[in-house]
Amino acid sequence: MKRTLFVLLCCFLAPAAGYPDAIAPGYHSVQRDVVISNISSFPDNSIVAYVKGPMIQTYEVFEVLENVPLDKGYYHNTLNIFVVNKTYLTNAGGVNNVDFDALAPSKLNSGFLEPALNSVPDENPLAYEKITYEIQGVADAGLTLRITQRLLTYNDGTPDRVEEY
Repeated sequence: MKRTLFVLLCCFLAPAAGYPDAIAPGYHSVQRDVVISNISSFPDNSIVAYVKGPMIQTYEVFEVLENVPLDKGYYHNTLNIFVVNKTYLTNAGGVNNVDFDALAPSKLNSGFLEPALNSVPDENPLAYEKITYEIQGVADAGLTLRITQRLLTYNDGTPDRVEEY
């Protein structure tokens, strides 16, 4: 009897485990892209994205390209940005051979650089958001970024809005 009760309980609770990924009723999804616009202004450094999360066995790394949206995959993943000297990167044999634990002081926690699929109330006609950052400086302590532009696209015929900073 206990086993039957356990199986029934699992059958009812297992589908509920997926609900945190679902968009709540009365809300719709909004894609947010985040780009860095002036990476080429800092030719001695590479900007590297480091992604960890529940759907990744260890971690994923990739070089961030100028004006190409950051991607962290699954929205529960975490994204960190590292500044890596290009000579160090070349000597290491590429981003997959870098010891990111040793680079911790140059890490930028990118909570504010969050590329994701977000949700907003249906009353809000926002459909897409693109945020552009510019590198202000690179130092041993890390990367200094500044938001330069925000593009907002709507699903109700409202013209796109561009906010300059």
